Amino acid sequence: MTINERLDRMKKITENVYFSWFTKTEDQIQEEIATHLATIRKHIGEQDAVIAELVNECKRGMNYIENVAVGEGLNYTVEMMQAAIA
Repeated sequence: MTINERLDRMKKITENVYFSWFTKTEDQIQEEIATHLATIRKHIGEQDAVIAELVNECKRGMNYIENVAVGEGLNYTVEMMQAAIA
């Protein structure tokens, strides 16, 4: 695509956007904006759900470390100390 073709394409896109906004009623423009905002909010909500699930996974991991791994590590350390003393 040549530079002139790109410029013509950009000009047509700009004209279409300009024309569409100035031929619509205010209600149509408000509805279009509301639709875009709803889409954005939906995506944000989906991201929030993913983040919440990651936080829950981290909490489960921390609980495992605190309740199981550390306990096992301490038991192993105590056993090693008892074996060394014996």
